[in-house]
Amino acid sequence: MSNDPTALKGRSSQHITELTAFWLFVLPLLTAQANPDETAANAAIKDLCTLDIYYAAIEAELKQWLADAGGAPEEITRQLESVTLAAEKKKETSKGIGYQALCMILSSRLKEAAAYVAAATQKIPAALAAIAARRTEQNTLLGALESAKETTFTHTADSAAAQKLTTSSGQNARRCKATMQPALTFKKQCTPAAADATAARGVGAALKSLKKLKTLKNDQAKQPKVSVTFEAAGDLSSGSNWVTGPTSTHCEKHGGNGSVITSAGNAMAATEATTTVDFQADELTLDTAATANIKTDLQTTDGERAWLTNNEDLANALRTAQQVQTAAQKAFSKESLKTLAETPEARALYDFLTTGLTTRPSEPADVKKVAKLIFGKEEGDVTTEFLKELSTDTLSIPTTGEPLKESTQTIASGSNLQDAIAYYYIKNLKKATDNAAGTKPEGNEKADALKKGEKKDGDNKTAEVCTGTEENKCDKNKCT
Repeated sequence: MSNDPTALKGRSSQHITELTAFWLFVLPLLTAQANPDETAANAAIKDLCTLDIYYAAIEAELKQWLADAGGAPEEITRQLESVTLAAEKKKETSKGIGYQALCMILSSRLKEAAAYVAAATQKIPAALAAIAARRTEQNTLLGALESAKETTFTHTADSAAAQKLTTSSGQNARRCKATMQPALTFKKQCTPAAADATAARGVGAALKSLKKLKTLKNDQAKQPKVSVTFEAAGDLSSGSNWVTGPTSTHCEKHGGNGSVITSAGNAMAATEATTTVDFQADELTLDTAATANIKTDLQTTDGERAWLTNNEDLANALRTAQQVQTAAQKAFSKESLKTLAETPEARALYDFLTTGLTTRPSEPADVKKVAKLIFGKEEGDVTTEFLKELSTDTLSIPTTGEPLKESTQTIASGSNLQDAIAYYYIKNLKKATDNAAGTKPEGNEKADALKKGEKKDGDNKTAEVCTGTEENKCDKNKCT
């Protein structure tokens, strides 16, 4: 193998070129597979039935986001009330600091959840309204106006001069107006393939990161196609005596002075009209559409009202809801103690416990050490180690009558929560006060010792007074 620098440089360039080609080939594949639920859902849209299933799933997911947003603060609050009571009750126990950490973490989550609710209740309903509007528009344009055949017409002879079929004199052609009213389709028996229906519903799971929305775009929305079949009989070369036929079934000409005859020898009629709706649904790239300008013919000015949702507003509403959804907060649910030990609240408690109150370390402590000190162990989950017992323990809270004896969770969810917190707060305060009172100054300690000594002598019935007659002399056996 040659070690010539030029050769080495050549091989390096070749490797770089090969790697570049490799990634140019692989990256599109990785991107295409980034969201398989989205890809499968969009591919499953083959008719209005699957499209409606798709939009129903999006609506359901947005409603769930809204429900989660509204329920999170309530759920966190209930848990926080139980943990707050437990923290006060167990303040002097080995688990006291763990419950205090849980209180702090839940308080932070409650604050974030409230902020999330404020944003979610504004942004998600806007997306829900936009999706519901587009779904209605699609169902109307592609469903209610779907293909139909009409064979009943009302004809009216028109005395106005012909506009299209005219002779040199312009008098030999007459017009016949045929009117029909197509019926709306209010429902349809949908039997899409089971795999397509399932895949279409999968858009709900993909909605949080959805990049492309399958939809009937504005420029695809059209009136149904209308095909009309006409019949003609006899000699229509003259437009004289042009009248409406019996029961308005046709237009005809005759030799009388306007009298209607029952048989049409020279007449024309519309016999069939067919409306046709072609299914259309393409992918709308949300990022691109959300920042695009609304087409001029869809923009409204003063006094104008839009009858259809434009693509840009739809994309923008959905993208905004997606961005809000990423900030959701939850109450505790089987979270590991290690995970909770990584929170700022747990680390703050650890730092001040281990390094004192003057400064905090610049480097974070090992998470296992934090979990061990704050929660009492490195492994385990919060439900098993801290929350489960709150529904099975028994507290006894004095009342005006019989003591209240219920679990922490039951009391926390009732009307006596503040009474229970007050009881344990005062109980802990009294204990702390009593402990402080038990530490007396040195003089008092000596006084207490002297009193104890006097009491001891007083209780000794055989004690005798030293009666030595000479100074500094006494009977040691009698001096006890």
